[in-house]
Amino acid sequence: VIGFPFSVDPLVMYWNRDIFTDAGSSLPPTTWTEFFTLAPKITRKDDKGNIVQSLVAFGETRNVTHAKNMISLLAIQAGTPIVTRDVQGQFVSVLETSKGGLVPAEQALSYYTEFSNPNKASYSWNRSLPNDKNAFVAGKLAVYFGSASELASIRAANPNLNFDVAAIPQAGVGSKKAVFGTMNAIAILKSSKNPASAFIAATNLSGATLQAIWLDQSGFPPVRRDMFSKMPGDAYKSVFYQSALISTAWLDPNRDASNEVFTRLVDNVTSGKLRISESVRAASLELNNLIRTNQ
Repeated sequence: VIGFPFSVDPLVMYWNRDIFTDAGSSLPPTTWTEFFTLAPKITRKDDKGNIVQSLVAFGETRNVTHAKNMISLLAIQAGTPIVTRDVQGQFVSVLETSKGGLVPAEQALSYYTEFSNPNKASYSWNRSLPNDKNAFVAGKLAVYFGSASELASIRAANPNLNFDVAAIPQAGVGSKKAVFGTMNAIAILKSSKNPASAFIAATNLSGATLQAIWLDQSGFPPVRRDMFSKMPGDAYKSVFYQSALISTAWLDPNRDASNEVFTRLVDNVTSGKLRISESVRAASLELNNLIRTNQ
């Protein structure tokens, strides 16, 4: 046991109803392959070829709020846990490990960068565009992948925005369903001067009574399985609860440093500096160095 679970904030798909309606679609995509069909219908350019309306903010990192989490999600759905324990019990990166003859992280990176390639029909995003959340709030982005906790801020930023919330698309039939969730837990330090009291505090904070208060105040879905027995009637919260149930993540040794690793992972490919396989290998080595430094 590393810690007592306290909260989970899953990624969900915010989608603009008006943009989809104008494109002749009444429902958001449920699989990733649908985005290739939707991109030419929804993404619009001006006379100079500049993107003025986008389907999805994929292919960059600096103006994509949850770029690392989305790439992680695509890789996890493709079949890699990203970080795991080796036979000695030490954490290691498995970003470049193959499964069934394919490297899941390479598949994820290939898909993600496809949408920033001007030569592809799916071209929908580039680094000159504004932050993806701002673009969504302004009604210029059809799909925004954000955390469940962002619902209130999106509503407040543009009360007139006609949007809805749906579950994250999945890899396809037969694949394990997964959603990336930001997770927080309460841990007891080995150096604690009063571990018994720390244990009581941790168990109380993660217990059903205080968790119920936390959910009411925060709007987060539950982190305790025994609190899923009754799904909420609210459509948004129902999506949040269902997403929390299949949320997963990986042990990030250093959030800020790993953000830079994932930025280079994408930039190396979009700039043509490295091939996809080479970029994944380089990122895996960097992650292993971070793990060794912080383990």
